Amino acid sequence: MDPRFTQKTVKFGGGKIMVWGYIQYGGVREICRVEGNINSLKYQEILATSYIPNHKRGQILQQDGAPSHTSISTSKFLKAKKIKMLQDWSAQSPDMNIIEHLWGRMKEEAWKTKPKNIDELWEACKTAFFAIPDEFINKLYESLPNRMDAALQAHRSHTRY
Repeated sequence: MDPRFTQKTVKFGGGKIMVWGYIQYGGVREICRVEGNINSLKYQEILATSYIPNHKRGQILQQDGAPSHTSISTSKFLKAKKIKMLQDWSAQSPDMNIIEHLWGRMKEEAWKTKPKNIDELWEACKTAFFAIPDEFINKLYESLPNRMDAALQAHRSHTRY
């Protein structure tokens, strides 16, 4: 595996951080650092503070199949907040989950700063995440119809995306 895309951050013992983020066409985006693992309640807190303030009526939340995303508790939470969700989306697939491409670019740029500790890594990730041009995000969204066609043609195999 290319070391630029691993979670290891420093040579003297390493470390990693977990981040959650979202993107919208037009450049709206958010990223937050997550301490520990994400369970349903923590995920709902993240949504309440990072996603819901920017949610607009009629938007559809696309999330992968992580247990915290698909739990009964989270489903009830989103329903109570009147957040529509895209159902049955493939998990962690760069073919269909366009944010995976953003994560890859963010990690690559953050790695270039050679962070020396976890806090420097977090700052590098935030800087890289918000520096990605809106046009890059828009093109990812615009590629979705072609991605869906390619996924259907590939019959559950990999696509060029």
